Amino acid sequence: MKILPMLCAAATATVAFKVTEALSPMGSAFACSLTIALTTFASVQRPALPLWSALLGALVGSLVGAGTVAADLVSAEGFTELAPQRALIVGSLALAGIVSGALLGGSLHRPSLRPPSDLIKAASALTTGVFALFVTLKFLQAGLDPARTLSSRLSTSLTVLVASLVLPGWVAYILCRPNPAGDP
Repeated sequence: MKILPMLCAAATATVAFKVTEALSPMGSAFACSLTIALTTFASVQRPALPLWSALLGALVGSLVGAGTVAADLVSAEGFTELAPQRALIVGSLALAGIVSGALLGGSLHRPSLRPPSDLIKAASALTTGVFALFVTLKFLQAGLDPARTLSSRLSTSLTVLVASLVLPGWVAYILCRPNPAGDP
């Protein structure tokens, strides 16, 4: 039944979003980073589809929640005073990216496990859908200009967060994947 995985993803995305959005910037970044690392670990273990969908929802919800908090930091007063907080957020996600990349790269030699591409494709699609849902809800609630502002701020913050996560993750993935045929 296809509805159960969708409901699992929607429920955990909502909970993870609400939790990370309610935390301080550092708490939000830490919760997001921890969720990403744990979700990646669980994902490579090939859980049943409803559980995998729930994990994916938690990953995306925490990322969008942290993106919302980070968007508030970008527009907050005291831009230079907040630089250390922004650096810690980026560093926290970079560490989660390294852990996730190492887990995904190290799981390639076990063909019975879920391929890393499944996690990446599903997370990307779900993030796009959640992003679009939030902007649409803002449009319905407040009109076009507030929705455009939210879209711009959330897009910028998610770009920074995803780059902070993916770039170190890609390096760790390359370093930890099995070396075919003994190539250097």
